[in-house]
Amino acid sequence: MVKIRLVYIFFFMMFFALIARLFYWQIAMGKDLARQARIQHQSGQKISAPRGNILANDGTWLAAREEAWKAYAWIPEIKDVNGVADALAPFFVEEEGEAALLEEAGRIKALLARNDVSWVPLKSRLQREKKEKIEALNLAGVGFEPEETRTYPEGSAAAHLLGFVGKDDEGENMGYSGLEGFYDLPLSGKPGFLEREKDAAGVPIFPGASLEISAIGGVDLLTHIDKAVQMSLDRKLLEGIEKYEAKGGSAIVMEPKSGAILAISSYPSYEPAKYFDYGNEYFKDVTVSDSFEPGSVFKVLVMAAALDAG
Repeated sequence: MVKIRLVYIFFFMMFFALIARLFYWQIAMGKDLARQARIQHQSGQKISAPRGNILANDGTWLAAREEAWKAYAWIPEIKDVNGVADALAPFFVEEEGEAALLEEAGRIKALLARNDVSWVPLKSRLQREKKEKIEALNLAGVGFEPEETRTYPEGSAAAHLLGFVGKDDEGENMGYSGLEGFYDLPLSGKPGFLEREKDAAGVPIFPGASLEISAIGGVDLLTHIDKAVQMSLDRKLLEGIEKYEAKGGSAIVMEPKSGAILAISSYPSYEPAKYFDYGNEYFKDVTVSDSFEPGSVFKVLVMAAALDAG
């Protein structure tokens, strides 16, 4: 009887342990395991929202989004690493000369030779012309995905007012200084999201279950800047600086009745599209950040105001 009782106790304990484990995995850990399974079988992709434009008072661009593409490689489909690298290098190289071309080909070969990933980005900000020429080569494993770049059609005009778009810590576009920085949130819009089923290799399954949340584009920002007045002000300011051998200068043209800023200029200036070529000292807008003592020249305005008031 004692042995039979021990057998019953043993099986009861085993049954209890089994129930406890089932409770742990299915109830206590159920949500976490379901989430892990979902991650393993679903691939998520952020959909960038198109950034809003900054416009002059006539509706033309001061800062605008520009169509571009990122070239990438799906490494498992690349059979001839050297051939692909040599074919792409002339389209990716940014400097002239044989040395620069060889260096670029070496960079591409190093990316294509990686065995720890299947997908690698090759080059960003490719224009349509280069994209179409590369596509004409029919290189297996080389593809493109759209991305957005920022263009400033008037170069350095109103640069301190506009600011520029750079990258944040996560590599996403972000406005810095000027209107690009102050109104970054409404200009940026709201990104979307695309979720698809994927196989064991991480390749999306077509057709398969998918969920897409569309991106909401950023708003356009209309300013009072008059391009003709802005260009004239920039030219006159530079002429004055050169004439009097000044280190810098600033000027504003304001519509007196409404207070609208028609033009704003500071020197030294910079090109927002090439902000990375300049030091931080170039980004300071002295027209709004520095104080200025007008001195006796302001007495004329005070006297005129007094006479006007009677």
